[in-house]
Amino acid sequence: MDELGLHKTWQGLRLLAVDGSSMHLPLEDPLARHFGTNNGLPVARVSVLQDLPSDQALHTLLITPDVDERSCASMLLTTVRFCLTEAIPPTGSLLSYSAVNSNS
Repeated sequence: MDELGLHKTWQGLRLLAVDGSSMHLPLEDPLARHFGTNNGLPVARVSVLQDLPSDQALHTLLITPDVDERSCASMLLTTVRFCLTEAIPPTGSLLSYSAVNSNS
């Protein structure tokens, strides 16, 4: 078990994944001003770094949609690096993420 309480591996590697999506937020003016709007609705990008074998989210971002998924992945991995005190991605890890059209 490591310092985060995660102990499952795949082929001896920690299996990490990053995935993101856009989501509509409640119709509140402060949210619309901060995150921006799409078709008049406040919208944000959500991105999650997950430890797959343990089925645990390690970190989540809720950010303005102008930040692309690769930048979100970099931010997530930088944050986790401080938790793991290891390299990015952590040594002994296999990281998977998909990047699609960030305007979708």
